[in-house]
Amino acid sequence: MPAQPPSNPTPPLPSPRTVSIALPSSILLNAQSSELRIYLAGQIARAAAIYKVHELVIFDEQVAQPSRRAKLPDNPSAFFKLVLDYLETPQYLRKHLFPVSPHLRLVGLLNPLALPTHVARTDVVRWRDGVALNRTHQRVHASSSPPTRYVDVGLSRLVELDTPVPPGTRVTVDMEPSGHDYDAVPGKYLFGKLASPHQRAAEQLYCGYQVRTAKCLSQVFTNSLVCDNYDLVIGTSERGTPINNFQHTSALSNFKNLLLVFGGVQGLEHSVIGDTQLEQLNISPTASLPSQHQAEQNHNNVADLFDFYINTCPDQGSRTIRTEEAVLISLAALQPFINPTSNT
Repeated sequence: MPAQPPSNPTPPLPSPRTVSIALPSSILLNAQSSELRIYLAGQIARAAAIYKVHELVIFDEQVAQPSRRAKLPDNPSAFFKLVLDYLETPQYLRKHLFPVSPHLRLVGLLNPLALPTHVARTDVVRWRDGVALNRTHQRVHASSSPPTRYVDVGLSRLVELDTPVPPGTRVTVDMEPSGHDYDAVPGKYLFGKLASPHQRAAEQLYCGYQVRTAKCLSQVFTNSLVCDNYDLVIGTSERGTPINNFQHTSALSNFKNLLLVFGGVQGLEHSVIGDTQLEQLNISPTASLPSQHQAEQNHNNVADLFDFYINTCPDQGSRTIRTEEAVLISLAALQPFINPTSNT
């Protein structure tokens, strides 16, 4: 079981319009080595960062364990989440928030995300992520030490906050009180204000993604970390409607909170199998049949779970598209709908 990083009490909130993606952890089981497995997780993180995804949902699905794969993680979803969380965290905070874990031994192979929140020591910026340290400047659990004002924000000196917070808390710090020349600030500490994530989000600065896990496909659609509910839910499948059919409509642009769902090696249709809640709704894993035909069998189509069921690469040359490829392809294909103003 991978070690779990502490939760972030003040997670970076996204802009008013949010994009979430969901995919099964089973895609890790198809990787042929530990190196390829962690690199796959890194590819997903890079795709999310490039296209400013606010939330990743990693869900379990019923698959046969590949016997030829050695050293598989006991809990693929927890492993996936651990790697994604680690990569999203600014480098200078990782030593405080992530205990040494064998599951992270290969993380140095991965390409950095280079998020706006991943600032260097020499950068003079208004907003910095930090972690609160105790009186001896060590990161400890909040329950074992009183609140503190001292925060590590990745600079040569700690920052003294205007408001005490529990040690171990990840916070957003407004560095304006220290001005634009940190070397000119006298004393042992720099100075900063505890900021609300809303303040940084108001500047439309992409602050990274959050990650949650779900036990099955049906749990993907609720309990979002970034919104109350998803008002546009899109499933992706080679059996879906070609995305070209939506070029001259605004159907895919009318949303505030988008959820884009991907399947694993056997497609999104397979993710229905073993999901008791979907079985109670008579959802069939066969998506190639029109819903009206399945109605005769008292079954519903997988596509009926979504507002739209789309093929984002209708003229593919390969027989198969891997999930990590589908994520990049789909986010690129949907950009005209996600960010319509950038195309005008």
